[in-house]
Amino acid sequence: MVPLSDCPADWRALLELLPRLSWQKLMVIGGPDRGKALFCRLLLDRLEESRIASFLLDADISQNLMPPPACVTLGREQGHWETRAFRFVGGVDPVPRLAAITAACAELAQDVPGRLVIKTSGLVNPAGRQLKRLKFSALDPDCVVALVKPDDALEPILAMADPSRLHLLPAWPDLLPRNAAARALARLTAFQRLLTGAKVRVFQGQGFELLETEVLEPDVTYLCGLADQSGKDLGLGLLLSCDRPAGTAHVLTAFKGEGVTRLRIGMQAPEELQDYDPARPFLTGHDA
Repeated sequence: MVPLSDCPADWRALLELLPRLSWQKLMVIGGPDRGKALFCRLLLDRLEESRIASFLLDADISQNLMPPPACVTLGREQGHWETRAFRFVGGVDPVPRLAAITAACAELAQDVPGRLVIKTSGLVNPAGRQLKRLKFSALDPDCVVALVKPDDALEPILAMADPSRLHLLPAWPDLLPRNAAARALARLTAFQRLLTGAKVRVFQGQGFELLETEVLEPDVTYLCGLADQSGKDLGLGLLLSCDRPAGTAHVLTAFKGEGVTRLRIGMQAPEELQDYDPARPFLTGHDA
C-alpha cells in the first residue's frame, strides 16, 4: 500500500478532505488502469484512521479486490479482505450481466452500517456507460470521484453525476496498464484461491436456478453459486455433474457450511478450470 505521504498532492488533499465531508455512498469511476482500486483502499484506510465505519462495495466482477470472483461483494479490509456478503452474478464478463450486477449492487447496499465506497469497473464503452447509468440510478451516490487522463472520453459518464457531488482527480501517474493476458491470469489466480482446500460435495434435494442457459451441456463444468432458501449466496464452486429431476449434484467447493438448498448455475468454467484438481496447483512457465 502506498503511504498517504507518497501520494500526489491532489490525491492527498482529496483523501484528507473526504472523511470530513458529509456523505454516505461514494462511487469511484474511471477507465481501466486509472488507480480506482488504489484510491478505494487509501480512502478506506483514511476513514478507518478517522474512526468512521466504512465498507467497500466491489462491483467490478472481472477484476475485483474482494473475493469471490464473478460476484459483487461487500466487505472491508482489516489486514486482509473480509467479505461480509456477496452476490453471484453468473460469470466474469459484465456486458451480458448488466441487470444482474445492478440488482446485486442495490441489494448489498441496503442497510450498510457505515459509509459505503463503491468500486466500479473500468468499462467505459457504450455497455459500460449503460452499466454506470444503471448503477447511478440504483445506488444514488451522494459523492463521486472520477479518475481521469486528459484523453479520456468520459463526458457521457461524468454527465450522470450531480456537478456539486463530483470530484475530478488525475489518474495515478505512471500506472502500468495490464493487458488481456495479465487480467486473465489475475482472474485465474482468484479462482485458485477460491478453490483452495476444495472437495467434492454431494448435494441432494436441491433446486436449480440456471442463470446463463436453459440447457446444461453434458461433461461440462459450470461455475455454481450455493444459496439458501431465501436466495442468499453462501459459497461458490464448480458444478461437476447433476441430476436435475432428482435434485442431486456433485460440486467441487471449499464451502463447508450447511443450509444450501439452491444451486445457482452460471457460465461454463474457464478452460483452465474444466479439469481443475485442487491437489495440483497451477503451474507457471517457470515451473513447467
